[in-house]
Amino acid sequence: MKFNLKHKIFGFSVFLAIILFFILSASVNKVLELFLFIILVMVISILFQIFNYSLKVYLSTVIIVLTGLSVLIFILNQAYSLVNIGTYIFPILGALVCAIEFIPIFKKKALFMESVSLVEMNKFLESIAISDKILESYPEYFNTIYFKACTLNILRKHQEQLELVDELLKMKLNKKQKMFVLNLKVCALSNLGRYDDAEDIVDEILEEDPDNSVTLYYEAEILSRIGYKQESMDYYVDSLESINNELLKHQKSLIKKMSVSNDNRNRMLLELWTLEGCIQIKLHQYPEALDSFSEALKLNPNKSMVWSNKGYALAKLGQYDEALNCIDRSLDLYPENDFALNSKGYILAESGKPEESLQYYQKAIEIAPLDEERYYNKGKAYQKLQQYTEALKCYNKVLELNPNCEYAKKARDEVLKVMEN
Repeated sequence: MKFNLKHKIFGFSVFLAIILFFILSASVNKVLELFLFIILVMVISILFQIFNYSLKVYLSTVIIVLTGLSVLIFILNQAYSLVNIGTYIFPILGALVCAIEFIPIFKKKALFMESVSLVEMNKFLESIAISDKILESYPEYFNTIYFKACTLNILRKHQEQLELVDELLKMKLNKKQKMFVLNLKVCALSNLGRYDDAEDIVDEILEEDPDNSVTLYYEAEILSRIGYKQESMDYYVDSLESINNELLKHQKSLIKKMSVSNDNRNRMLLELWTLEGCIQIKLHQYPEALDSFSEALKLNPNKSMVWSNKGYALAKLGQYDEALNCIDRSLDLYPENDFALNSKGYILAESGKPEESLQYYQKAIEIAPLDEERYYNKGKAYQKLQQYTEALKCYNKVLELNPNCEYAKKARDEVLKVMEN
């Protein structure tokens, strides 16, 4: 509250200063120049925010442009006297005061970009701390709340993620923002096992945007988890087609390339390539998945999640040594990557080391205790070791989390049959 009051006082002071310089400019017949300079400052501010320039570059550019324009107008008017030079001071100062109004916006944006950079370096807790710092001053800053919710998803804190998403949905959102937020809510609900609630939101999104690639992917994931494997494949295919169309638009559209900064465009492409690779794994298109993950890693070679997915695709192709190299790289970047830990367990189990795999499955379970696949894989390792009681416990846990899991039912029945004999 104190910070909000401070901002209001600051904004009101700037407003009064601009009024003062308007009066002074009027007194020397330079109102037109003042308006021109203020418009220029606003345009520069908007452009520099879009392309993520720093505060120092912004202020330097404003000063150079205002001074240069003043000199040009002075020369064109051919009024070479000290008195005439002085009359341009008031419009310049008025525009500079207007420029100062944008300083808090640049500081907020700089902090936000710092939180984004930390996530790209796999420093998720540090990113959350920066987000919290921003939200102390700007409690309704959409970008930060949304990005924090995405980071909480990576950290498997799905209940906190859901609470932030509900907070976002109370805000006034445009259509694009609403679609992003609703997809994030589907993600949180499905990870919490609330599939019916997630389905309701999926229907809402697809009614408005039938080709939403992320929603189609989540629908496929939900159907797969509740036992509708064949139906899920259709949605994976639809999602993949939608992503390919989006990638094609990015590659062809010059307007789209120019409408966002290069960094932001790369982030969007990274997400698209990664999602495409994940879907290709679900469709058993492992060579194609490797190509997609390789494209993603060109954009950010330090993305732990992409390395772990690439490792898993290699494992599915039986290339276990290369797969382990990718998984180890992923864990070097982010040791708490539960998918990488699970994948390492899978690779060890498939390469004849089921006992060694157990420790990695257990670590993955400790990080993501609601993920049924971790328990299932651990159960399969116990089954290979002929430790059927432990295997049964794992399969029962899967069915506790997801009663509709067909492959866990099948595995449990196999174990029970062996134990009866």
